[in-house]
Amino acid sequence: MASKEFLKRLNYLPVFPERVGRVVVDGVANATMSSSSKAYEFFASSISDGDKALQGFLIQCAEAGPSGCALASSNSTQASLNAWVDQLINDAYKFAPLASGITSWDIRRLLEATARAPSKWQSMAGVILQAHQAIYILISSSNTTNTSGGNGTVSATKRSDGSNYVPLGRSLSNLAKRSQTAAQSMDNNWSSAVTVLCGDTSAPPYSASETFSAIVNMTESVSSIFGTFIAEQPEAICALWPYRAVQRYAGPWDAKTIANPIVVVGNTADPVTPLHMAKELVKTLNSNQKRNAALIQSDGFGHTSAEEPSFCKQALLRGYFMNGTLPADTLCGINFLPFPNGTAVVPTQVISTPLQWT
Repeated sequence: MASKEFLKRLNYLPVFPERVGRVVVDGVANATMSSSSKAYEFFASSISDGDKALQGFLIQCAEAGPSGCALASSNSTQASLNAWVDQLINDAYKFAPLASGITSWDIRRLLEATARAPSKWQSMAGVILQAHQAIYILISSSNTTNTSGGNGTVSATKRSDGSNYVPLGRSLSNLAKRSQTAAQSMDNNWSSAVTVLCGDTSAPPYSASETFSAIVNMTESVSSIFGTFIAEQPEAICALWPYRAVQRYAGPWDAKTIANPIVVVGNTADPVTPLHMAKELVKTLNSNQKRNAALIQSDGFGHTSAEEPSFCKQALLRGYFMNGTLPADTLCGINFLPFPNGTAVVPTQVISTPLQWT
């Protein structure tokens, strides 16, 4: 789940320090940890801000209301949308045989994709609602008029607040096609990810049962949504991967002789490469009494700062690329609203307590 592309490119800095010009890195993974830790440990660290990113979506959806967010009603709150999604996951699990193959895993995957991309939050809210409609309409057609979930009873033809569905005009076949396309895209990247994430580590061998125990722990203590995703990630099979890269680079990462300082960018709530990894890289690069790196913290949600534009960040990067001016470590606000009629919410306003969805 962490950025394998970043890990491959980061090797350039310490291996060819004299060739480093003006470099900006975003979506930062912890190279030291990836090269020395067990894959599931690295995965657990990489998803530590996943719930915070998802809560940003739910808060801003509630504030946008029904005119801006398909999941919201006039009286929606963060708590009510949490309960709505909680019930959707549980009912998708309970009624999967009736719901044309739409499972709780599919709902979790939609939520994971949503947390990554604030630029698509409005459209993703519609897709989640469509999945909700599909599940309950199919249940209704099977003579199941009401479904009980974790928060009570939901009608098969109404939202959780009692209002009627607004058809989105998309067929179930289109939803299935989108899921299939996403799966094919994931498969195309899977093999290369295995060789990087499993082959580049020096961690001692460990068992598959240890990995499964770690999945349970991640789901209980890190994120009940994102903790399960290691099951379909390359990290899940690293315990069984017998090969190690012959010429892998395992550090040091402090880049003592780097020709030019670099800029490291991190989102406050990135569900894939959390901010603490960007901070750790800056600390490592600056560990030799020489300022080799500056940190720009973009105070937004999603995977990489590109998801939510920031005039502050753009100005600092422009000065760096054009004039070679290394900025001071800076917290930059964002200039983006993911929902019409919404209000700006920054990650520091979001409760980061792990969700307890079952």
